Amino acid sequence: MKYIALALICSNLGLPVGSQGFNIDDIAIDSRILKQTCDCDYYEIDVMYEEGKEGPEEISLCNMNGRMMEIVGLINDDKKRLISGVSCLRFPDGVIIENDKIHIPDGLGSEISIYNNKVEIAATYTGVKNALAIRVVANDASTTSSLSEISDKVFGTLSDSLNLKSGYKGCSHDQLTINAYSGTTSTGETITDGVGEVTLSISVGGADTFTVEHAVWQAAEAKYGSLSSQFDHVLFCFPPGTAGSWIAYGYYNSYLTIYNDNWCNMPSTQMHEVGHNLNFMHSGDSFNEYGDKSCLMGYSYSYEDYPYMCFNGAKSWELGWYSDGHVSVDTQSSSNPSFSGTLIGVNDYQQNNLGANKIIIQVNGISKDYYVMFNLATGINADVIEGQNKVMVTSRSNNLSSRAVSLVEAELDSGDIYIIPDTSYSVEVATINLASSSIGLFQTQYAQVVVSSTVAATPTSSPTLVPTSVLTSNPTLNPTLVLTSNPTLVPTSNPTSSPTSNPTSNPTSNPTSNPTLNPTLVPTSSPTLVPTSNPTSNPTSSPTSNPTSSPTSNPTSSPTSSPSKKKEPKKKKKKKKGKEPKKKKKKKKKKKKNKFV
Repeated sequence: MKYIALALICSNLGLPVGSQGFNIDDIAIDSRILKQTCDCDYYEIDVMYEEGKEGPEEISLCNMNGRMMEIVGLINDDKKRLISGVSCLRFPDGVIIENDKIHIPDGLGSEISIYNNKVEIAATYTGVKNALAIRVVANDASTTSSLSEISDKVFGTLSDSLNLKSGYKGCSHDQLTINAYSGTTSTGETITDGVGEVTLSISVGGADTFTVEHAVWQAAEAKYGSLSSQFDHVLFCFPPGTAGSWIAYGYYNSYLTIYNDNWCNMPSTQMHEVGHNLNFMHSGDSFNEYGDKSCLMGYSYSYEDYPYMCFNGAKSWELGWYSDGHVSVDTQSSSNPSFSGTLIGVNDYQQNNLGANKIIIQVNGISKDYYVMFNLATGINADVIEGQNKVMVTSRSNNLSSRAVSLVEAELDSGDIYIIPDTSYSVEVATINLASSSIGLFQTQYAQVVVSSTVAATPTSSPTLVPTSVLTSNPTLNPTLVLTSNPTLVPTSNPTSSPTSNPTSNPTSNPTSNPTLNPTLVPTSSPTLVPTSNPTSNPTSSPTSNPTSSPTSNPTSSPTSSPSKKKEPKKKKKKKKGKEPKKKKKKKKKKKKNKFV
């Protein structure tokens, strides 16, 4: 089951919750408040309960004489003039106080005097801080966990691996450490391992939460001295049984957080409420103010060793823990209008050793700022609930000097593109590599991301829309718009110094002086069409009509008038040639006969 922490929006100048204001009955006066002639200090709370039970609801409160009282009857226009933790109020006549509520009759809201000149305590996100967790013993109930259990679950003093201290230390890469206070207080009380205990003279069963809170604060200040001046953070761990199904709440920009019994042991709740001390509002989505499950300022979870996770891009940018891994894309400037590069996860962050790698991209210059971050689920962020191993896009108001809720805008996988509304800009994830790869100076997983505009940059004054009459002093006058007389249709008489005026249109009778008329001594000047009578010593009386069957080694004694007898073999050959066709014909006939049988 998912749960959400109750958050009390409050900034109280570093004064404890019970600091006395100037109340309507003039019972008590604090000189700092009297100068502003205020009746009470104004706060707002967003109350969320266990899922499916009550709420959520927004409540306006006044700290009057150390007691939180609900203001009933404020309309939205009145609330727009108020700043939680900064405004102090002076009420007109006619305001009614009863049952711990301040009732403002219709029409009187506009007559409330508002003073917004209180100064907020600057939240610090780095360094070493001391914290104290207080266990409560009431008449009818006590906090379920013992002192040693609370110490272990908040600070890991025994064997607990995930808690308030280890969570902030891990997410910040040792830049913020919240230690368990050990030492002697201003009243001489000894505190060990960051835990103390107070006893109340009241019962808590069914009691109003703010009533119990005030009683615990009074008892703690009496025992340990000023809480705000000795500790950076104080946790009240209430006994079970107070009214409602609330979980926890924390004062904005202050030191105090309050938990309903065992919720004091849940690391996600501890980090969420101390996040309010650091001045952070919630992380949500389009459906729920707490709906961003990639960030600890969203939902809280009822597990003592889960989840290992950190903060989204918008919150992480404000925390500044990875500032050397920040890069801004200014949509209104030509100096840095785009980004193309590698994002790595927060667990792989190495201060001043990132190379070209980045952690967060901020896209600014529009109605709100957008933040792009690779939500790699490893190490301190291994159990992140939403958008595991994806590129997350979140947004918040571009006024970083004031608190604002951040919202999830997109979860992008490899190949996905998110178009930033009302702009020409997009966030494109080219690649997500979850294999261990060599990136920059070390081995890690990464996302290759491009943030750019689809609109080309504005051209300079040149080129002009219409060409000028003279583009430049150059080119020269040549080539001209009209063809010159040259080149001519016929080549010039002397295109080059060579060749010579010859060749002529017709070949000369003697193209060359060589070869000579008698290229060789042999063959003879007149080769005959018929071979000469030689090589025989004496010519025959007449050539025979047919060549002899074989050349004789010697010429015959005398030419014969008829062929010699040695021509008979030729006759035999002719007879053989005459018989072969007959044999072939017989074979063909046999083949044809066999084929058709």
